[in-house]
Amino acid sequence: DVKPMVNASGGTHIVLPPYYCPRHIGMVDMMTSRGSFLFFLPWEGYTLVGTTDVKTKPDLHHQVPEDEIQYLINECEKYLSPSLRVRRRDVTSAWYGIRPLCGDPNAKDQSSASRDHVVSHHPTNGITFVSGGKWTTWREMAEDGVEQVIQRHPELKKKAGPSISLETPLLGTGKTDLFPEGYHENLAVNLSQKYDLAFDVAQHLVRNYGTRAGQVLEMVDQDTVKGSRSGLYKHYRRLYEGA
Repeated sequence: DVKPMVNASGGTHIVLPPYYCPRHIGMVDMMTSRGSFLFFLPWEGYTLVGTTDVKTKPDLHHQVPEDEIQYLINECEKYLSPSLRVRRRDVTSAWYGIRPLCGDPNAKDQSSASRDHVVSHHPTNGITFVSGGKWTTWREMAEDGVEQVIQRHPELKKKAGPSISLETPLLGTGKTDLFPEGYHENLAVNLSQKYDLAFDVAQHLVRNYGTRAGQVLEMVDQDTVKGSRSGLYKHYRRLYEGA
């Protein structure tokens, strides 16, 4: 039997109240008691803490391990004032993700496995496939995969032009009718002024939708809205969750 070249490593994040972290600065420790790293970050008005790195099996509906939550709580207390104690009930939410790692499936230390992707070609069936990788590098993974296919098929190479990945804007950063210049640092200000929004609401929409925030607001029936719409979007929790 052939052992799989992709291992699975589970990571847990927790969310704590805002008073555990300054609003404009974060912290990372690159060597915790487990030998991995841990970060505190201000996030959406709360404190985001992560992460863990534990060997696991792929599962689409994995529950957050309670012992991993407790580990993060224990690690947090090493960086806080002795007068503060992180309680289990302070954890407002938690989530768990599984990383695909390329490496030795028999290795005990998953943190040493590669987060990079590997593009391979099966000599028997001719399939080119991508293993491992991260969602933050998905465009590089796609580009590398296409490049290998083109190199193996001269007829495709003649038709293919140069890669345009670096020139293609991500969704929410490109030009729109409302923002013809594309994304810029004053986008939230422009949105707040045009739609008479509270600035914190405009900031939230821009963080989640970028230059498409205007399209979200256009879905509102303007005839039913009178006067300022500053409080209109604050009461829609799904919008605040970026859904």
